[in-house]
Amino acid sequence: MEKWQQCKDLSKFCRTENNKDPNALQQWQQERSKFSAECCWSINDPDLKDYDKEVRLSTHDIYKKYLENGKFSYAEADNNAWTAHYRMLIPLKSKRNVIIKMTFELSTVEKGITNQEIEGIKQLILQIKNIWNGNFALKVTDTSITCCNPIILPIEFDIQFAYKGEKIANGEKNPHKIKLYKIVPQSGAVKRPHLEAGKTFILETDKDRGFNVLYTYAHEFAHALGIPDHYGYDEKTNSIVQYYQPNGKLDDTRFVALKNSQGRDKDAPDADIMNAFNSYKIIKQQGWNIGIAAKK
Repeated sequence: MEKWQQCKDLSKFCRTENNKDPNALQQWQQERSKFSAECCWSINDPDLKDYDKEVRLSTHDIYKKYLENGKFSYAEADNNAWTAHYRMLIPLKSKRNVIIKMTFELSTVEKGITNQEIEGIKQLILQIKNIWNGNFALKVTDTSITCCNPIILPIEFDIQFAYKGEKIANGEKNPHKIKLYKIVPQSGAVKRPHLEAGKTFILETDKDRGFNVLYTYAHEFAHALGIPDHYGYDEKTNSIVQYYQPNGKLDDTRFVALKNSQGRDKDAPDADIMNAFNSYKIIKQQGWNIGIAAKK
């Protein structure tokens, strides 16, 4: 604690330098290297700790989606929202990667699904990490010691599985559900694997229906994080998607979501994982939800 008090004392010089006080400037310059080495993000900081929190974040806080003509459509309205939930580990003290951990509780809906098929589905889901990892990092600023540079912590996605009723150490209290079919029921509105209400993944073991299963899973995983489709559901009018920045302000960038669920070609300049089949492009705005959750 004595060393930390010295850091507090040194920080006063920093603040006077920022205020251009010439009397303190020379002394601060002499102390700068010592300050940075011993005080910035120091293990002696009593307020610095590793955070482990269960996140529940409404999509109201993540993005805004509305019709291009400004008129109301229930399918695009703000009240058509869900809650993103996952476990977030922010290791400020130990300086490791930020971990976004999602637990899936798996159950088979139909008889005849083999253990081999279940393991195959699990391995496909685990590949989602390879698509989402390496795209984002969390910038953290220490407001108590004003002269320290921010630290940048890479964001890593982790997936674990549980069977119905099974408790997983460090897992979510209410994990996402996976209902596994041989083929997704064709009587519903969505006839392919998808995420229902931000909570339940409807998946299938069939591999011969002509779509990219890994892309579909990676796309639906984004919905579980609170990320919207970049295509529109209205039959006549395009929609607009705008994301909230981690500071809470609505970003000026407007993504045009094509009407009637029309996606873009995967090689189009504005294609991304949320609007083009088989595109694995992930844009920066699709990581802002993590910054929002971290601030909360």
